[in-house]
Amino acid sequence: ATLSGYGSGNWVMSSADIAYTKVGRLVHLQGFLTTSSDNSASGQIAMNLPFTTATLTSTADSHKSMIQMDNHGDGGIENPFLTLTYGQSVVWIGNVTDTGSNEVVDESRVDATFRFNVDLTYIAA
Repeated sequence: ATLSGYGSGNWVMSSADIAYTKVGRLVHLQGFLTTSSDNSASGQIAMNLPFTTATLTSTADSHKSMIQMDNHGDGGIENPFLTLTYGQSVVWIGNVTDTGSNEVVDESRVDATFRFNVDLTYIAA
């Protein structure tokens, strides 16, 4: 697994202990990612997926999965999540604010070193 910025750059990983299982089109992945430095990352944080997400009908392809994120340095990131976008091979990190609105988590919101736990199931293309 890797983390990159939507604009450019990435994070150097000190550990990327992610495992996945694919049964038919159903993909489940879980584990921890820990960064050791920022390599000129800019924009919203994205994590690559092992398979491209499906394009489904209506809003069936809309999905959010809560994550545990720590050591990131921003006290305002209290309810982080991964959000899928249909037809892509990445998920994006967002945050639900105390007022219930969604916001982007980009490189300006995290320290160069941070960690998060992922537990995500999705339908592959």
